[in-house]
Amino acid sequence: MNQNASPEAADASPGQPKVQLEPSEVIALGCLLLGWFVMNTLVTDLGAVQQTFRFYNVWTMLRDPARLATGMTGGDRAVSLGFAVICLATATAIFVPFRLRTPKSWLAYFAPLALMVVCGAVLWGESASFAKRISLGFGAYLSFSASLFLAWRGLVRLRQEESMFPQPAP
Repeated sequence: MNQNASPEAADASPGQPKVQLEPSEVIALGCLLLGWFVMNTLVTDLGAVQQTFRFYNVWTMLRDPARLATGMTGGDRAVSLGFAVICLATATAIFVPFRLRTPKSWLAYFAPLALMVVCGAVLWGESASFAKRISLGFGAYLSFSASLFLAWRGLVRLRQEESMFPQPAP
């Protein structure tokens, strides 16, 4: 083996070009993580009391929508931690195509968007009584935009790869 060859070059399969995470995708992943873990995703305004939640707290609200009004308790930390792990796993799904190297693996870029849409739809249905008092925080807008961008990039990459390696006719 060539001593000057990089380890990444050894990973590339013959006949397949080396694929890397684009800088725009790294930025989108950073925005997604900021929106999910640092910024407020939901804000409940009850007049004198305002509750704020991050995306990784959503599972607690799905289990008990009353938390939108009462806020989080100490016992909710384990649930939030468990959902935070799910969120991290979902965010890192964008690395799947770099390991599997199949065209359909680019669909993993849809995972963050799918998680947000499912959680949002279920939460919307469960919290109908609080709906007028709930607003989206900047973290929701940032992470949703980032997840839309990642899904679009996954679709673009899927189409590029399918055009490079067309399926044989039956």
